[in-house]
Amino acid sequence: MNQQQNMSQQNYIARACVRANESVITGAVHSSFPRKRESSPVFTSWIPAFAGMTTRIFARNGIWRTMFLFLSLVCSTVLISNMPVLAAQPKAKKTAVKKEKPMKSVEQDLNSADRFKRLSAIEAMRKHKELVGEEKIKAAKRAERDPQVRHRLNQVLVKNDAPGVVQELVDSLKNDSDVQVRRGAAQELSRYAEDPTATEALAAALQFEPHPAVRSACIRSLALSDTPAAVAALKIASQDPDPKMRKQAAFSLKWHTSREARKILKRLKKDGDPDVRRVAKAER
Repeated sequence: MNQQQNMSQQNYIARACVRANESVITGAVHSSFPRKRESSPVFTSWIPAFAGMTTRIFARNGIWRTMFLFLSLVCSTVLISNMPVLAAQPKAKKTAVKKEKPMKSVEQDLNSADRFKRLSAIEAMRKHKELVGEEKIKAAKRAERDPQVRHRLNQVLVKNDAPGVVQELVDSLKNDSDVQVRRGAAQELSRYAEDPTATEALAAALQFEPHPAVRSACIRSLALSDTPAAVAALKIASQDPDPKMRKQAAFSLKWHTSREARKILKRLKKDGDPDVRRVAKAER
């Protein structure tokens, strides 16, 4: 008797599983499939639903079919959630090692017809002064037609502290045809203001230079040369018809300690231009 009851119970479970599978397949082809996910009232995770499958099963079918489907969905959800996820390892960044240009390549670029290559070669020489010799830089500057490249070459000579840099700057200040190159040379000569050659060239430029921007740069550079020659040149600048030149001379004279410099400043404090008087009276 008990054996027959067990057999009938097993047959009932088997038929319930078959009907459950048929219900899943039927629900999968339902007109409302697919639908949004439905949440379980028991578990917080989201489980898939086939066109209201859970609602129809709870309403129309028996407890065995409902438990079977519910356990199947729970097991599938647990298995999926516990699958190991391989974290993508961050790729090691390849450090790009910039290869320095060889000496021959820099020399070729310096003499290239392409302006960009010449400027690129100058930038390489600013970082590594041993790439190109001083004489080759001077020769390239004499043959250069672009004023910006000539100005950059002067800066390279100054940065590398070449032995003949003062004479090169003086030559650019006196003979270059471009205003920006002459102005840049006057500014760079401030590094060598104690050199008599530099002071003499700056003083001469104040008398013969036609452009005011270059003269102003010369006056600023002479502020760092506390010598009688520099004071004499600033005295000439303090009598310039342009009030901007006189104002710049008043500023530069404050850095000088000689009696002659103080005498010129005293006169500039009574200048006809208010800006010149203000600069002359202000503290250094």
